[in-house]
Amino acid sequence: MITNHCTDPYARHAATGWNVLATAASDGTVTYSVNDEDIGAGQANFRISSSCSELGIGSVILVIFEGSDRYSQPFRDQLEPVAFGSIRGSIHYAAGRITKQLPDYRFWIVNYVGAVRLLSVANYAQTEWTQVERLFETGILTAPSFAGDTLRP
Repeated sequence: MITNHCTDPYARHAATGWNVLATAASDGTVTYSVNDEDIGAGQANFRISSSCSELGIGSVILVIFEGSDRYSQPFRDQLEPVAFGSIRGSIHYAAGRITKQLPDYRFWIVNYVGAVRLLSVANYAQTEWTQVERLFETGILTAPSFAGDTLRP
């Protein structure tokens, strides 16, 4: 059995962050952009781990987002990149493995690349991530994520 350890897999609650502007759409999704009116930093971040409960070393956090494919490593040095790809068009996924304990984990955005619309967040134990990857690669899952508590492969 595979468990998505995120209680908000569709990321419908605007996340807090630094220098970020969160804009909710009528469909419940949230778009994040750099809010440079005050400090002019050209970058921002928002929390992706606030609804995740499997945050031990080796666990994986995955985000599905709409935006530029230039966000292939959006976690900076917080998570070890393990997967990145396109699902269709401008919808991409990025996954990172926890290698060090931090209070939270963040998605970084920059002005010159543009805003991102967060579509999904997933959190798996390492063994679960291996199963999800296999199900996605064989076409059983259309994205390397699922909503709901558990999936029986």
